[in-house]
Amino acid sequence: MSKELESHLDLLDQKIRHGDIKFVQNELDGLELERVPNRYAARIASLARRVSRGSLGVDILYPIVRPRDSKKAKATGEDIAEYAALLTYLGSWREALGLLKKLNPEEFPQVWLYQAFGFFAHWDYKGAIEPLQKYIASKNLSDYERLVGQLNLAAAWVNEKKYDDARELLQLVIREARKESYKTILANALERSAELSIGLKHWKTAETLLLEAESLISEKNNLYNLFIRKWMVFLNILSEGYPEHYQIKLKNLRAEAQQLQHWETVRDCDRFEAVVTQNKKLLLKVYFGTPHENFRQKLIREFKSTVVIPEFYVWGSELTEIDSSPLTLDVSEGVLKTRNSEGIISLTGKTLAKDSLSFRLLSVLSSDFYSPFGDRYLFAQLYPKENYQPKSSKEKVCVVVQELRNWFHQNGVPLIITEKNGFFKQEIVGPLLMKVGLKRNET
Repeated sequence: MSKELESHLDLLDQKIRHGDIKFVQNELDGLELERVPNRYAARIASLARRVSRGSLGVDILYPIVRPRDSKKAKATGEDIAEYAALLTYLGSWREALGLLKKLNPEEFPQVWLYQAFGFFAHWDYKGAIEPLQKYIASKNLSDYERLVGQLNLAAAWVNEKKYDDARELLQLVIREARKESYKTILANALERSAELSIGLKHWKTAETLLLEAESLISEKNNLYNLFIRKWMVFLNILSEGYPEHYQIKLKNLRAEAQQLQHWETVRDCDRFEAVVTQNKKLLLKVYFGTPHENFRQKLIREFKSTVVIPEFYVWGSELTEIDSSPLTLDVSEGVLKTRNSEGIISLTGKTLAKDSLSFRLLSVLSSDFYSPFGDRYLFAQLYPKENYQPKSSKEKVCVVVQELRNWFHQNGVPLIITEKNGFFKQEIVGPLLMKVGLKRNET
């Protein structure tokens, strides 16, 4: 059984390398989780992450990394590292970096790669360069693994506008990927080369590269193709303007990213639209709704007009006119205000005590308008002096979440807190304005 399973996993790995993503997705979709041996869990979860099945990977590794009884199954370094990579994929890069810091990259060099993924997730491409260089220099890598590292290092250099370094490395990656018929890596390298060309305003070259990249990925509904289409939409708008049909394409791209739960692409679509249209209102939404300082700096650098950043942003004003909203929630004070038919604003008497866990949770959930928060990260924010316990800690987080939900419901506040696979997200579902400040927790 073990040899048969290993051979099958080798086959799936080769399928991914050569671009047959749909085959691997179908195989994993039919997987019976209870039959996955612990010794193969990390490897199968890695395959799931690489073909846009991150939630499946979490389901596989969660009971191993966070067992109900901590005295039972012990997670290996590989289990923890791959779980961290999955958390990054699903938006909880804060928790992922915390887990990776506990591992020794000399024993498991993928830690350096996954740390870089975490830096990428909060737009710190400069911070990703050093761990990627260490990863590439490791002696314990296969040629394929090294190629993955080189591709990601080139991506970091492109974003840092070190175009000469990036071009040379991308040419190497493309050459090796063509030689070995690694379609997935080749498609990614072509996409990064197109991004470089866009940065240099070489529009035709960028289009040619993106079309070739798209031709290599047969399955349309996955992250690889999403990124390619994102850059094609961005290219079209930058080179041809922003007519209605491109507005629709950008809107559809944003909706697809939401469906795939790739929140950073949703954020990037809003960033791009704000810059292209010089929309100050949208810029402020993205700015205040983003906890990543590197992203905020990039946003301001790219915006041509002078922007004065106010002390507070009114979240929800994009859905409800400020003068007509019946409710305003001041997140920094935990105070709920109401507006009568004559426009007079008054306190409702309904407040969240600043020393309460509900108030602290509201502050955290309101710090990112796009990405959800993992329960481990929320626990660290709610109980900073306590150590995380796999079962009881999540239960404590869920209790506070329910308390805040109850406060919303009792006071008619149109906010909901959704939860999926241990990740929590706050959403406005009715007429409401939220006064949000700039205080952020970046790490």
